[in-house]
Amino acid sequence: MAELNKEVLFKPCDLYNNSLKQKYHTASEQYYDSLAKKANTNIEENARLVQEYNKASEKCANAHKILNGLNSKKSGFTTLVVFLFIFGTVLLGLGIALPIVLEEPLYLLMLIGAVALIGLGIFLIVYIVKKIKPKISDQSKVVGVLEKEKTEALQRCYASMKDLNLLLDWNMPAVVMERCTPIIDLDPVFSPERFAYLKQKFDIDVTKNKDSSVRGVLSGNIQGNPFVLVDMFNCSYHAKTYYGQLTISWVTYVRDAKGNRVAVTHTQTLHAETVHDAPFYGGITKLIYGNEAAPNLTFSRTSSGASGLSPKELEKKVAAGAKELQKKADEAIKKGTSFTPLGNDEFDVLFGGHNRNNEVEFRLLFTPLAQANELDLIKGGSPFGDDFSFTKNKMVNTIISSHSQRFDYSANPQKFIHYDFKTGKELFVNYCDDFIKNLYFDLAPLMSVPLYQMHKTHEYIYNKELVTSHVSLAEQEVLANGMKKDCFIPEGADRSLPLLMKAKFLRKEEDCDLVNIHSYSYITTPRVDYIPKLGGDGHMHNVPVHWIQYDRVDSDNVIKVEHIDKSRHEYTSVYAQKIKDLIKGKRDGAHFERGLFSIFLERGYSSNDENISSIFKK
Repeated sequence: MAELNKEVLFKPCDLYNNSLKQKYHTASEQYYDSLAKKANTNIEENARLVQEYNKASEKCANAHKILNGLNSKKSGFTTLVVFLFIFGTVLLGLGIALPIVLEEPLYLLMLIGAVALIGLGIFLIVYIVKKIKPKISDQSKVVGVLEKEKTEALQRCYASMKDLNLLLDWNMPAVVMERCTPIIDLDPVFSPERFAYLKQKFDIDVTKNKDSSVRGVLSGNIQGNPFVLVDMFNCSYHAKTYYGQLTISWVTYVRDAKGNRVAVTHTQTLHAETVHDAPFYGGITKLIYGNEAAPNLTFSRTSSGASGLSPKELEKKVAAGAKELQKKADEAIKKGTSFTPLGNDEFDVLFGGHNRNNEVEFRLLFTPLAQANELDLIKGGSPFGDDFSFTKNKMVNTIISSHSQRFDYSANPQKFIHYDFKTGKELFVNYCDDFIKNLYFDLAPLMSVPLYQMHKTHEYIYNKELVTSHVSLAEQEVLANGMKKDCFIPEGADRSLPLLMKAKFLRKEEDCDLVNIHSYSYITTPRVDYIPKLGGDGHMHNVPVHWIQYDRVDSDNVIKVEHIDKSRHEYTSVYAQKIKDLIKGKRDGAHFERGLFSIFLERGYSSNDENISSIFKK
């Protein structure tokens, strides 16, 4: 089976659309059903309970609708009473204050009208108090009863799904993907060994940038060739332009047609700007892949914009691009450089890679089959088309796609937990489909190159001295980013701003790592610059430009990290409450995901923290 998959993966785009897409979907459904079987979930019972909850929810919604109608009626009558008293009082006042001026019939009419309005207001008050308020009170009680019934019905639904929901765990979409494509191996966590191997063999270190923090990471290999998909959060500090404006006015005098002096008012809005440094935040998800094939080759390509073009538009684009490439090739001959088109105009234009430094190795990678595969990805509109950049720097390949910037690869079980079996299964299967589709088509430009799949990395033993921790540095940053922000925010920092955190390994204990989390953010202070601008009135005016002064503040805190190798079910049902009890009164800084556990240390490594370690040993 593995050998069959290996062969058909030589055409990854066709394979996915014609076969794997449905296989992944079916495997996801079967996986969820197997979890339900393991949890002894009574699907029919859950369906009945969900139906009861839906009925209770509908009754509750109708009761709220009636209650809202009564409250609206009360508000409307109350508003009317206020107006009746106001107009009645005004009429009464006028009738009393102006009897001499008014004729007697009109005077009497005003008094009668005033009494009628005030009387109607009093009647409405009595009606509100005696009729509407009791109905509101009774309906509120009905709503309270129905809300309770609705809540209880929902709790019964969740109770019927409890064991199944507890079995939902991280990495399940990865398991589904591996079952259908054995050539792709995904790691449960980004291990210290994989981290060390990538760093030593390929000089890949996703944690080295001091202004980037790892929010999520997924690692694995294709035929032994390693890759890591990393979600990075970035902060840069540079100039920002702030804008302000001031509206001025002045008067001039002119003569009209009759010779009269007339004033004319003019207005003008003056604009000004000022520049000050400010932090800019962003994120990027990229896939980094190490392969020893074509070890000297470097090139880069970006999206061609070919996706969605009609055949005629595509033909025109290729023809125009081919002419430009021929000019580039002619210039290369004159200059003695090495650029030579491959002879496949469509690939040369749409794939690119014209900045390659090694023609021999480029051709070694991009054989006719590889070219056809890449064109299938580039020209195909399904599912993503040409939305990726591809950079090769010797043995390191980087894929950055638009679709991965929009997708969350965390596979957090909270995405699938639901009270309704049918809906929960749909959420799980849909997420698995999306997870696999997004990851597969990040890998597809690499799997489109047959040599990459055929080339197995030479046996390589990582330097064990580089593996100094139980948990890789990248995963330490992921865990810190998953913890509560309050644990790490520097004193005085604007809490509305993002927090950038960097992990630094301190030391390795028996079962855990002590890690320093260096965090930085900014204190924000509103400022105003007054920029002089010449107005149309001939005078200088100071235009106010509001800006924010950002003063960086840093903090260092220690967390403990360990690989406890527990399922989410085990952690939630056995350990979570015990840990919560132990850290009571301290900062709530415990976090668990994918078998990894981290906790904020208030004052170093206290005995209380020793107790936490002992919990997992039991």
